[in-house]
Amino acid sequence: MSVAITFILNFIKNKVLEIIKSKYFLVFVLFSLMAFMVFFIIFQLKSKDIKIKELEETLYTTKLELSNMVIKKNIAFQSNSQYIKEIYTNSSEAIEKLTEDKKYNSNEIMTLDKIIKDYNNARSPPR
Repeated sequence: MSVAITFILNFIKNKVLEIIKSKYFLVFVLFSLMAFMVFFIIFQLKSKDIKIKELEETLYTTKLELSNMVIKKNIAFQSNSQYIKEIYTNSSEAIEKLTEDKKYNSNEIMTLDKIIKDYNNARSPPR
């Protein structure tokens, strides 16, 4: 029985050594290694490409958010400047009326009161 097992093991060992020593086996191993390397590189490139696309999307949305914030601040600034310009225009008109009238009456007092209120409003514009 042990002779049969030894015979079978020697047969397998000899065949395996023949296959390993064969030039076709070496070519197969080389092609297998090259194919593995190519597939590994392709997988890595796809992974990096996905990551790059995610980063580009994040960058694009960040740029949009920043431009929206700038536009909102610009609109708020313009509305505040328009509001202040309107207040000063009203006050200037009231001052011109005051200088045209040389009498001091209730109109002048109301005009001065309006000017004071306008300037107080200009110091605290609406948000």
